[in-house]
Amino acid sequence: MSKNHNFLRIVYFGCLILMPSLAVAESTDVIISAGDPTVKDGDCDLNPAIYSILGKGVVGSVFIPSRGFIAAHSDGYILTSSNGESWKVITDVLVPNLSMESLYSLAWDGESLFLSTFGGKIYRSDNSAQWMHVYTSSKDIYAPKLYANNNAVIFEERDSSGVKYLYSKDKGITWGDSLDHRMPVNGRLSEDNGKFYYVTKDGDIWVSNDGAGWAHIESIGSDALGSVIEGKDIRVLVGNGIKVSMDMSSWESKEIPYKSQRFLNDGLLNKFGFIVYGGCGVLLQSTNGVAWERIKTNVYTEFMAIASDGERIIVVGKGGSDGHGIVMLSYDGKIWNDISMKIDKAIKDFRKSMGLKGSVTNEQTKHRDTLNYP
Repeated sequence: MSKNHNFLRIVYFGCLILMPSLAVAESTDVIISAGDPTVKDGDCDLNPAIYSILGKGVVGSVFIPSRGFIAAHSDGYILTSSNGESWKVITDVLVPNLSMESLYSLAWDGESLFLSTFGGKIYRSDNSAQWMHVYTSSKDIYAPKLYANNNAVIFEERDSSGVKYLYSKDKGITWGDSLDHRMPVNGRLSEDNGKFYYVTKDGDIWVSNDGAGWAHIESIGSDALGSVIEGKDIRVLVGNGIKVSMDMSSWESKEIPYKSQRFLNDGLLNKFGFIVYGGCGVLLQSTNGVAWERIKTNVYTEFMAIASDGERIIVVGKGGSDGHGIVMLSYDGKIWNDISMKIDKAIKDFRKSMGLKGSVTNEQTKHRDTLNYP
């Protein structure tokens, strides 16, 4: 979940939630403010039709100082924006490289972009447009996640037989087992501020700079599975709730305006404070990590990734018009604009320019799904 405190941001997918295709019906931006008390945790449960487009949308985003925001769409589109508002498709990775493979995860190691697919393939690009195949998993992957910092890329192989973590320090040319024998395979990996964190189900926190050597830094008790966000004199654990440590030794669970059992995915810390995202369109904001507000989003599907350039923040997710995805933009962490229709327009404009119509691949189900693109 990198960001260089904003920059190097990896997507944490693999968790579960999405937005209704009705959430962004208008063509104008929807301005949304923090702390709206009308949002109900059961809204997703009351709208099962929402999940019909569960596999489609924007699944990853990073910010690259020299190139701006980069986003990956599950149908194989790579999009770019210099300011988070105006978007264009810069390449269609599905043609011809990924065939029937849905994009699932996007990461940046400070020099190159990495993509993973539902079929367990990893691709690398040094310019955002041309992609090189660097790895294929032998497993029947259903949730491949990528994490990266300036030293390494870690690939999480997860299927019905369990989880395995592989790391590469040479741009994906060679891969090795990441976790050492002391670390049980029942944890959750995350990346923050240039470090990899691994938190086990029993509450042990491990840290690594390169995905190869790990150090145990503390134990915080059971039910602590989550992603780690580091700040100055504060460490926040995001998962099934939020836990905070101000002294790096004692931990306190924080009251948050979100009581559902849906897992919180991840978050970041920048000059606006902490922003945490999760399922059912959940966004939480805190200036100090102690008091938290829930942000109304009118989104009921899963937020998948977050990125910041230091002046603005984008959160992306699944769902939206024709499954083209969700993009929320904020300049202060509290007021958010729904600019999803701009992603929708960018994809439609690209398809029109390429003479593409009709069916589009739905990689998650490995079949052709007619979405009636114009």
